[in-house]
Amino acid sequence: QILCSKEDTTTTTTSEKETLLLDRTDKVAESFLRLEKYVNINFMGFHKILKKHDKYVVNHPCREFYVARLHAQAWVRGDYSDLVVRLSAIYSTLRKDVLGTTTTTTRNPQNNAPASFHPQQQDNAVRSSAKYWVKTEDVSRVKYAILRHLPVYLQKTSVGESDSQLTNSVYLDNDQLELFHARLEDDKASPGAIALRLRWYGATDPEKVYVERKTHHAKWTGETSVKERIVIQEEEVPQVLNDTYPIERIKSDMLQTKHKGRKVSQLEAEEWEQLTGEITQVISSKQLVPTIRTQYMRTAFQIPFDATVRIHLDTNVCMISERGYDLKHNTVWHRDNSAELSNQEITRFPHAV
Repeated sequence: QILCSKEDTTTTTTSEKETLLLDRTDKVAESFLRLEKYVNINFMGFHKILKKHDKYVVNHPCREFYVARLHAQAWVRGDYSDLVVRLSAIYSTLRKDVLGTTTTTTRNPQNNAPASFHPQQQDNAVRSSAKYWVKTEDVSRVKYAILRHLPVYLQKTSVGESDSQLTNSVYLDNDQLELFHARLEDDKASPGAIALRLRWYGATDPEKVYVERKTHHAKWTGETSVKERIVIQEEEVPQVLNDTYPIERIKSDMLQTKHKGRKVSQLEAEEWEQLTGEITQVISSKQLVPTIRTQYMRTAFQIPFDATVRIHLDTNVCMISERGYDLKHNTVWHRDNSAELSNQEITRFPHAV
């Protein structure tokens, strides 16, 4: 209604209409940000008032009762991703964004090829990157600032499309935390430090798992940091961890089976074979096991199929220990998602990234 006012006239030029629509969209977004700030201030205010009340009226505590009611309110529980998605679509239309043509590094994780028949995805484009911490109360404003320039990369959920997706990554290391310490060391002392992780998307138990190797190179070496990955089924993870993954058989199947109308080339199969062999070999030789999991809600901003500029905003970031339970000879590789965690097993990062 705000964007389609009757004030528009047929004499208005297309450029003027676009400027008018952009101005109205900005006003809608600013109104939402003011409302969210109002909600947050009142939310914190109620918490502080109730805390003070229970401190001075010890015989009649009420904080627990009212906080429970507070958290049940729609304006506290509200998921505003639909508004972010709509604003993103409007700004994208007004910018006349054009879809890119390269799909290798931007494919939606939920829509990839069958796991065993997917050639490695190698993200080795030359690029510069930077990371920033964002205060929780500033997350919506940062989203708005970005989507005015880049669209939200939509994630499909069971109830439609959302601006974010739960991302889990289980990092592998040994008892000496060899990979962790190598990454922390000076680049001259430990060049080409690697990280190995098992990643999946969504709140349910994984079906497809991305086995990823990140190789770090300092800028002074003239080499770029590289992320390479293979895609496997969840039941194949123990085989990768125990160095029993049937690489030769799967490579043979790759070369004989068509996917989406084409066969995997000999070069792709050989590259996949080399990467998979290197990953399983280092897991075995260094005795790597699941060590720590990162979990967060990821919002991605980029023009679809164009990875020239890509921005991720990770919220609700936490680190979960993957030690202290029976791995059953690496047949179990992550904690039961329904299991309760002690305070010593989880660390919640206070900012977005």
